[in-house]
Amino acid sequence: MSASPSGPSDGAVGVRSSTAVLIKNFTIYPSDPPPDLDAGIYIEFSSSNVTVEDNIIANFSCVPMRGAIVDGKNCTVRGNTFINAGLLIWVLGSVVEDNVVNGKPLVYLEDVSDTVVGEAGEVILINCDGVRVENLTLTNSTVGIQLCWTHNTEIVGNNIANSDYGVYQYQSSNISIHKSNLTHNIFGLYAISSSNTTLSSNRFADNRVDGIRFIRSSANIIGNSLARNRCGIMLSGCDGNTILGNTIEDSFYGVWMAQSSGLTFYHNNFVNNTQPVYFSPTSPSVNPWDNGCEGNYWSDYEERYPGATYDYYHIWDTPYVIDESNQDDYPMQNPYWNPGDINNDLKVDIYDVVLVAQAYESTPSDKHWNPHCDIAEPYGIIDIYDIVIAAGNYDKSW
Repeated sequence: MSASPSGPSDGAVGVRSSTAVLIKNFTIYPSDPPPDLDAGIYIEFSSSNVTVEDNIIANFSCVPMRGAIVDGKNCTVRGNTFINAGLLIWVLGSVVEDNVVNGKPLVYLEDVSDTVVGEAGEVILINCDGVRVENLTLTNSTVGIQLCWTHNTEIVGNNIANSDYGVYQYQSSNISIHKSNLTHNIFGLYAISSSNTTLSSNRFADNRVDGIRFIRSSANIIGNSLARNRCGIMLSGCDGNTILGNTIEDSFYGVWMAQSSGLTFYHNNFVNNTQPVYFSPTSPSVNPWDNGCEGNYWSDYEERYPGATYDYYHIWDTPYVIDESNQDDYPMQNPYWNPGDINNDLKVDIYDVVLVAQAYESTPSDKHWNPHCDIAEPYGIIDIYDIVIAAGNYDKSW
């Protein structure tokens, strides 16, 4: 069975409950209003042995439709040109070769281990292990990097922008994403049913919906900058996540949660968000919002609690109430910025070093134990590693 080309075509081509279909030599771009499909070319799961070949798919990035979606079995995607568009693959066993995204190769790897991805306009990793994706600029596509059933993979130093998904992750584990910029996408990161993802030192900015979205997933979200997203971090059905040392600012929702408990939040800066934390009313979440001595910085704290005072460690004496089941018991008077700033006065000086020295070799059962000084692994003891961090940041200021 063949789909016959008719020159440039606005709209979409969909294949449902069919086999041995050839889609060739079409030029496809979005129509207004869009058709009742999620993509310019959509191969549904009920189809098989479909070939998509030598087509031009254009101008589908950051619109309600994707460029092309393949969810059918044993399909081939070959020799297509994606311009401001890209491809999503949701199945094993596809053949994807010789496609171009915005003048660069569409890199498709399946069942590949221990490799480094070279130049690419889009990267798709299916059932891979030990892949490194680094220093790429991926823009104006359906997805910058897609990972399905992929493990032990590192994404570092990339710039991903103006796409539907900066990174799309499904049923993958031990994924590390760091030192990357994910900006002006619909979603910066979208992860489903994944475990042990680590996000660190990334910038998620100006994403239309969420900077970070995790659904039924576990992750460590540490030291990221999230700004001007509609929602900074969205968590649904999650547990075991640590959200530490992030700055979430100028967004409508700082954090949005549904049915997510057992998470830990501290040392985050919530700055100028319309609603710093939102809980779904039908799916309650209960979580600790401090580490037992220090919590988070809330830019609206003084407006909400004008009579509060703070101690030597710049911790407010009145908890920050988020809702009836969640509160930060140790809200910080200043933004969190450096672990060496023991007394949280926005500078690392001799007073911080002295505090660590006074607590040296103590554990929680000792009289001279100071939890503010427990800033380095192994936790639960003040040792040389804590002194090294304080001394190593000496004379720095916020």
